[in-house]
Amino acid sequence: MTGMISCEGFFTGYPCTIRNISESGAMIATEQLVALPARFTLFVELAGYRVECVPAWQKGTIYGLRFVSVPQETNFRRTQFVATSENALSARTVREIESRARLSPDETQTNINNRRKVAARPSFGRRV
Repeated sequence: MTGMISCEGFFTGYPCTIRNISESGAMIATEQLVALPARFTLFVELAGYRVECVPAWQKGTIYGLRFVSVPQETNFRRTQFVATSENALSARTVREIESRARLSPDETQTNINNRRKVAARPSFGRRV
């Protein structure tokens, strides 16, 4: 999940990736080394809440955080859409898959061979 580290009264913010999260803390990663203050706010964009944190440990750009307040809802929320195989494919691709399923194996191999022949032809006069 994506998040935002906010400090100095919300005037400074650093984007982060939340690797794992629990009721008592989280592990985050940043792109660059960040000097975290003694207390700051972590915005969890996908869940739509913020929580006060203190740093617990650091290993390079990976940080362990301990929550020192209860999560508070915010209007700062990002929605996430996950495409399944049914809605991720275009209508044309679905039609091709269905038509291949109706063909026998011999017909399918014939179609593949015909496409190879067309692809091997020189492309004089055609836009490529």
